Amino acid sequence: MWKGQSCHIGYNKIDKGEYDRTREVDYLEGSCFLIKNKVVNHIGMLDVQYFLYWEETDFCARAHKVGYNIVYVPKAKIWHKIAAASGGTSNTLSAYYMTRNRFLFMKNHASLTQVITFLLYSILFQFWVTCIILGIYYKNIGAIRSFLKGNIEGLKILIKK
Repeated sequence: MWKGQSCHIGYNKIDKGEYDRTREVDYLEGSCFLIKNKVVNHIGMLDVQYFLYWEETDFCARAHKVGYNIVYVPKAKIWHKIAAASGGTSNTLSAYYMTRNRFLFMKNHASLTQVITFLLYSILFQFWVTCIILGIYYKNIGAIRSFLKGNIEGLKILIKK
């Protein structure tokens, strides 16, 4: 929560069997949700303000806040083509919504201390690293523009009452 980032179980790690047990987690990818009807009736659907990215993280946070468990079940299998709908993580659409929606999530779920930490991290580190990655590695000026626009819109969301 402090950085406004989410991380998948075992991301960039070699699976040595430590992911073979059912356990509670903070969030799950929307591509692999199984949701009880009573949960949707209680907390509502995915928040349309997010449109693309972070909507499942928000849903899980809302469910967790009212006492529901978010459970990772390793025997469940799903094959998901990552970013197929948006065109990839360096795409202008992805750059905008991933960035903007981090701010929206922080506004909806973070404490003041967490928001301040998130802003410091975002401005002093993540902003510059992302610009370098999008500019030098991907050579995608359009994605940089979308990333900047996402930051501006995100800041507006964060300060809006």
